Amino acid sequence: MKRFGTAWQWIMLPLTALYGLAIWCRNLAWQTGWLKPEKVPVTVISVGNLTAGGTGKTPVTAWLAGILIREGFTVGLVSRGYGRSTRGFVLVSDGRSVLVTADQGGDEPVELARSLPGLLVAVSEKRLIAANHLCAHFKPDVLIMDDGFQHRALHRDMDIVVQDYPSWIGTHWLLPSGPFREPVSGLNRAHWLVWTRTAPGEWPVFRRTEPVHQALFAQEPATLIEWSTGNQWPVSSLPFRRVAAIAGIGDPDQFFLSLQKSRLPVVVTRAFPDHEPYPQPVKSDVVQWMLKAGCEALIMTAKDAVKWSAVDLPAGITGLMVLSRVVPDPSLARLSGEVIQRVRPS
Repeated sequence: MKRFGTAWQWIMLPLTALYGLAIWCRNLAWQTGWLKPEKVPVTVISVGNLTAGGTGKTPVTAWLAGILIREGFTVGLVSRGYGRSTRGFVLVSDGRSVLVTADQGGDEPVELARSLPGLLVAVSEKRLIAANHLCAHFKPDVLIMDDGFQHRALHRDMDIVVQDYPSWIGTHWLLPSGPFREPVSGLNRAHWLVWTRTAPGEWPVFRRTEPVHQALFAQEPATLIEWSTGNQWPVSSLPFRRVAAIAGIGDPDQFFLSLQKSRLPVVVTRAFPDHEPYPQPVKSDVVQWMLKAGCEALIMTAKDAVKWSAVDLPAGITGLMVLSRVVPDPSLARLSGEVIQRVRPS
């Protein structure tokens, strides 16, 4: 996660002031009706955040989509598809198969499409275009708008904001002095605030005048899957003695810490920028790095794994991705219950 020191904050203060003014004017235009969101004929649930960088938004989106699919709904996901090489509209999944690569559709949309059979996924810089396409061609019951809190052109029936607690602590400077995309007062638009990266059952200190429902979302590594064979191992019985771990996500340190807490035999770690595309020279460098450390396997997140394949590793080296489980919490049951009720009114 990017850190913002005091010197940087003051150096960037003029740009921060201009950015804050632009955000204030934009929000005012939506609040006064000068700008109006457009509706689609299905329920729209937005999952977004207040800060830039990794807050755990994608795992919350996957958890929510999985619940709705298991309830029997046809679920669509619309996303910008950050980090892809393409532009405009791309259909990532028709609910039966994944139609594009991570490079074409974005790593997070492709990851979600692969991990959730039946999920419709479309990407576009304009979420409304993606939403209209899914509604016209697939008739979903509900759309989830990924990273949609600031994307207000598409009407939503429910706003869920995901916030990691470490970013919340301290001052709430706006970009570029700090990590916040908009002032904390933006939470007045939210229906739910989902806290991530807290200890299970530990509620953050949170004070504000407007009421907002809150939930605790925590995950822990549960299963490791081998790319080439599909073999699975519980984290407690991995048959390797020396393992390397890489991560190209918003907060790689949090991922490495979770592996350490699970007592996996990780001896070396390497962090990459969020949405790292892993071109072939980088992959080759990673292989040489892990071989030098005497490692037998390479562990990464599911988001990273969509950009790797078994042919990228030499014989005798196993590629693994981590599947995590959501730690149950009563607040998550309340959140999922409200989402289901909005999709299926009584």
